[in-house]
Amino acid sequence: MNCFVPDLVLVPGFGCDGGGWGGVLALWCAGIALVGSTFQSWRARRSLRIWRAVAIPLLTALAGWFLAVASTGPWLSQGTEQEGRHIAVVVDASASARRTPDQLSNTLHRTAERLGEASRNSQTLDTASVLMVADGATEVRHRLPLAGLAGALPGLAGAAGPADGQSDLAAGIRAAVRQVQAAGGGGAVLLVSDGLETRGDAVGAALDAGRLGIPVHTIPAASPAPGIGLVASHLPPRVAAGSPTRLRLVIANPPGRPATFRLRSWLNGEGRSGESGGRAAPAETLASVPPGATGTATLPLEFAGRGLQFVDVELAPADGGPAQRRRLYTQVDAPVRIAAIGPARWLDGLPTETYRVERLADGAAFDPGDLDAVVIDGVPAERLSAGQAERIAAAVRDKGVGFLLVNGPQRGRGEDPTVVMGYEATALDPLLPVTSKPREEMIEPPGRQVVIMIDTSGSMCGTRLQLAQELAARIVDQLRARDSLTITAFASGFQDILPGAVMGVDGKSRAHAAIGSLACGGGTDPNGALQRLASKDGRQCGLFFISDGEFNLSARQPGCMTTVFAIDQTVSTVNRGIFQLGEVHFLNRKGEASGLRLGFFNPEKRNKTFEPGRYRPDLLMPQSGLLPNPPDELDGNAVSFPRERVELAATRPYPVDPVLAFLDSGAGTAGAFTTDVPGHWARGPGAGAVEAWMERLVAWPQRDRYVFDLVEDEGLPTLLVSLTVHDGRVPLVEHLSASLRGSATGDMPLRSEKDPAAWGQFRIRLPETAQAASGILVLREIGPGALDREQRIPIRLGTRDPSGPAAGSEHWSFGLNATLLRAVSSASGGTFDPPPSVLGGAPPQPPLAVPLWPWLLALAALLYVSMIALWRIGR
Repeated sequence: MNCFVPDLVLVPGFGCDGGGWGGVLALWCAGIALVGSTFQSWRARRSLRIWRAVAIPLLTALAGWFLAVASTGPWLSQGTEQEGRHIAVVVDASASARRTPDQLSNTLHRTAERLGEASRNSQTLDTASVLMVADGATEVRHRLPLAGLAGALPGLAGAAGPADGQSDLAAGIRAAVRQVQAAGGGGAVLLVSDGLETRGDAVGAALDAGRLGIPVHTIPAASPAPGIGLVASHLPPRVAAGSPTRLRLVIANPPGRPATFRLRSWLNGEGRSGESGGRAAPAETLASVPPGATGTATLPLEFAGRGLQFVDVELAPADGGPAQRRRLYTQVDAPVRIAAIGPARWLDGLPTETYRVERLADGAAFDPGDLDAVVIDGVPAERLSAGQAERIAAAVRDKGVGFLLVNGPQRGRGEDPTVVMGYEATALDPLLPVTSKPREEMIEPPGRQVVIMIDTSGSMCGTRLQLAQELAARIVDQLRARDSLTITAFASGFQDILPGAVMGVDGKSRAHAAIGSLACGGGTDPNGALQRLASKDGRQCGLFFISDGEFNLSARQPGCMTTVFAIDQTVSTVNRGIFQLGEVHFLNRKGEASGLRLGFFNPEKRNKTFEPGRYRPDLLMPQSGLLPNPPDELDGNAVSFPRERVELAATRPYPVDPVLAFLDSGAGTAGAFTTDVPGHWARGPGAGAVEAWMERLVAWPQRDRYVFDLVEDEGLPTLLVSLTVHDGRVPLVEHLSASLRGSATGDMPLRSEKDPAAWGQFRIRLPETAQAASGILVLREIGPGALDREQRIPIRLGTRDPSGPAAGSEHWSFGLNATLLRAVSSASGGTFDPPPSVLGGAPPQPPLAVPLWPWLLALAALLYVSMIALWRIGR
């Protein structure tokens, strides 16, 4: 038994509440009393018997020793033995916890009082260890009996702990967990701290401890302010771009003398050395705070753009001294900016308070990097300015800008290139969700009005007329039921021997009879019959002109598509004027007409790029709102085919062509609408569909989904992301994964952890950057209430300033972060600010702690009275 060296307890079940310097002082007093009594006995040796001269100093020494032991508050525990447990005490010894000379000592004394019940209730096998944590963890007491823990703590104020440059509470928790595991795994961790961690993740370490069944109890110990400093700062969590706002600061000045200080701020690092090229000068102001008072100051700010942006604020004493810095982030909101090229009147229905549409000329050059979306409506690629397609493509891939290409109405034939097709050779083609490819098909010509003109003049008599009749009969055989036929015989005049007969079975029979009835005679004048055909349309009318060519041509050329057959002529003998009518063929022998094939009626092979006709599109996502429901009729569509990974929203029923599709391309999204957007979609259900398009294209559609709070952690920002209440409750999101997307780095995964202390809160650690940069923060939700698509939020990243400690660092930390300490205890199953009963445990049969100091005090008094009696009797 030894309470003067609390690490050493020789009697099982024995402990003490004091000891340390108090016990040592009492022991010194007992020693002085022994020396004094021995000296007095030696001086009175002639008047005392020898045994009395020895007994008096001995009784004095025993009385002093009993008094010294009584001063340590000893007790004896009686009760049932239990399985041993281990309590590892982690004491915060960082700079904030040692700011005043007696701060750590007072903390240790209060902790010892809190642990008194644990010591009194301890069993033989119960042990304890003490660690100090700051920039790492150091063990200062190893495996002492738990009974001596309360007595050991007060004397550790002067122990050498780790360097105090940081406050790494996680390191202390993990080291304490290892101590408990080494002692058998049963026990608990007690963290005594102000909760002002500047490095590590104490909540994560507590989670790991809880999984091992080791609770972490936390005892709060607030730290005083370090002199003049930033007590608090406030920047609204959401601000409007272009609107003035104010950064509010609270500055404390300890008693002493008035302090004047300089405040400076930088937006997104602009103006600071090494960041953004120093384009903007910082805002600056001077202010003072009376001694022992707390003052306030404000700095005017105005953000531009959109996304998560930051401001750096610096407080520096006017008469010199270390500067404090703090970085604060806010969400900057701005109307969705859309650049429209082409008519796009359907954009007029977008809410003006949320969207701002900027209409640009076809050939205008612009920077799409500051926009949310670019819309091209019916404008061919060749009408864009040089390099504009490349600039849009880069903004979509790297900056998350949305892009929508609308084909518009088709001008001209179905084989002519469409607007969508015209972008195949541009930098925008790989981003589009569809690719254009002409559809090959066989087109059956429509019904024709066919005219056969047969020369029956005298020069045609005999073999020539027979050849003409054979040829005319062959033409009739190849006509279709949809065609109509007129047979005209001409000589000195003309006569329709078959006027406009439909070429069914009966019509063809009548045509063959009319051809067989032909007779020759007279002169040759086809001009009257040709003249009446001058107004015909060649797309519907076909003329077969049969003659020996012995006539003078004076009529206008017929409008019908004309094929000339010269009977019994050659190139050298035929009338040259006959070539003015059309393509000339020569027929000189019987049987030559049997091989005649009329390409005029053959099906036409066409490469179709546009499918005409009105239709109602099929909605593949009826509840998405991407088209009015039921959908309006649309007029035709550009022929196209979907690419891989495309989100197809609507198609044409037949043929099944894409009508509306989207594709995530890099950081942004591209969409295509393969027809013309009806003009009335600027209002009503159509306006709602157009707004749904913009929400799909814009990288960050739900801007009220989160509240962001960013704090410094080793000079790097950590995002505290909280889901906002929707429909009266917080969305059920179980996990929030995050990555940082940039043009050079691609997708960089970020560490994301759920906050165990509150539902719907997450912590995301941002990386350190070599220089200030812009990126896209990509958030993906998992859970019953999760969004079905990722949120892509522009974010500005600043560098770490190596010139000195930030305002949130250990050098300037003060106060108490009770939120963190509560989260640590909650994550592990421990208790925040536990009562002594929690630390003392709850054994099945509570042991009885019998105090020994009254008996020791009474024994010391008895010995002292005996010593006096011996002294008096002996004299």
